[in-house]
Amino acid sequence: MRRPFSILILLPFLLASGACNWFAPPSPEAGEIRVETTPAGATITCNDGAPQTSPTTFDRLSAGIYILTARKEGCRETRQTLSLMPGQKTALTIPLDPLLGLVLVQSTPAEAGVTVDGAFRGKAPLLIPDFPLGTHRLRFNLPGFEDKEIELTIKDRTPLKVSADLASKTARLEITSEPSGAAVYIDNAPRGATPCEVEAPADTDARVELKLEGYAPFAETLTLQAGGRYPVKARLTPLPAEFEVTSTPPGARVFVDNEFRGVSPITVAGLARGAHQLKVDLKGYEVQSSAFTISSAGKTREDVALVRNSGTLVLITLPPAVEVFVDGEAAGVTAASAAGGSASEPLRIDLLARGEHTLQLTRRGYTFKPAKFTIEAGQVVQLQEPLTRLFIRDTALVIRKDGGRYEVTGQFLRKLPNGDVEIEVNPGIIQKIEAGSISETRPLKPDTP
Repeated sequence: MRRPFSILILLPFLLASGACNWFAPPSPEAGEIRVETTPAGATITCNDGAPQTSPTTFDRLSAGIYILTARKEGCRETRQTLSLMPGQKTALTIPLDPLLGLVLVQSTPAEAGVTVDGAFRGKAPLLIPDFPLGTHRLRFNLPGFEDKEIELTIKDRTPLKVSADLASKTARLEITSEPSGAAVYIDNAPRGATPCEVEAPADTDARVELKLEGYAPFAETLTLQAGGRYPVKARLTPLPAEFEVTSTPPGARVFVDNEFRGVSPITVAGLARGAHQLKVDLKGYEVQSSAFTISSAGKTREDVALVRNSGTLVLITLPPAVEVFVDGEAAGVTAASAAGGSASEPLRIDLLARGEHTLQLTRRGYTFKPAKFTIEAGQVVQLQEPLTRLFIRDTALVIRKDGGRYEVTGQFLRKLPNGDVEIEVNPGIIQKIEAGSISETRPLKPDTP
């Protein structure tokens, strides 16, 4: 009895309301709304009526305005308003937008590549505003570090932060040298200059080399482990200092700190660091002096271009076969002329310093008074110098003639092709003795009158 009474009391209110799917018999003017959702399976409410699952139909609707609300897990709640005419039947499709999460992705170190469920999304740090709800696999990748995977579940729009600490696959070398500035090579590959920090593949042996001009190379082999830090401290050994001297022309005498070291080109070893004095001397050229500094180990080079300050003497003597001396030094011997005659072939004496010189000539049986001549730089001086022959009684000839025997003394001049002999018996008096009359030839001491 109580239930029919309740229905009778509520019936006027149900008839007056616009509620969907009321249980009164349909009238000719009742309307209908067919609702589908994309995706299906959403919970649909019409105004404040009982929820139904899409696709569904709301019928026995009176004319009026209806609010349809669609709800589905993982999707945004969606509402649509519909105005229904008396007896109208209509269909409606409600698209549901997926509900997306907001995720900040970070990595240590930064710049790791991030893939979500196999799709690359960028490099960390990375803000992903459209993360689908549900469980996902995040993969982090960075050269030199181990890959790392993280499982992440997105339940709603609440912002999340996910971080990945990546394990290094490399080792770190901290390289210093004394002095600094040395070139660094790892397994023959250039990697900068000291001081520096260098990454190298782990789980292997690495050869570290340092090179600096003036110092002996440094080398060390290290066994590296992932994530390890390895200090390399090198005290470089200076190479012995060397000073190389070349000259143009070569063959100059080289003095370092007034000490003769040899003839150019030459390398002088064992010089201390600091200032030194160089002198280069070559006959016929200006003496070159300069200062140089040995500031570091290794080789220092000095090229000296010598300036000529000399001239040339071209000398002819009468007769030839004369020894020539210039300023007391032997300069050569004049040769007989190919054309014959009393004059010699020209004798060329080069590299005579500019200024005044003394010429001396000697030949047995001749005398010559020393002569002076002057040379300018680059000048060629030509001289023709006669020598004065001396009378020296050096030969005795025993002659038989007309049954008698007598002796002739004088200075032997020459023997003719037929055997006759020419002899100077007194200064300027020359006598020819026939070969058949000479029975004996005897040398005399130079001082025999």
